[in-house]
Amino acid sequence: MCRGDPPQVARARSGQAAKALVESEERYERLAEALPEALILVARGRVVVANSACRRLLGLRGNARRATVRG
Repeated sequence: MCRGDPPQVARARSGQAAKALVESEERYERLAEALPEALILVARGRVVVANSACRRLLGLRGNARRATVRG
């Protein structure tokens, strides 16, 4: 965003950036899910991503996004 942009241009650029972020996250999740190896990503004690191989390994059901890791 440039300082001299009119508000509608700034909103359009912001919308494009948000869309690009969502698309990037979706691609990452598809890649993680396609891995045959277990993958878990933890940030600040919370599971951000746990692919199906990881969920099977840990005996978890469904989506592990709401799990909390204690350490």
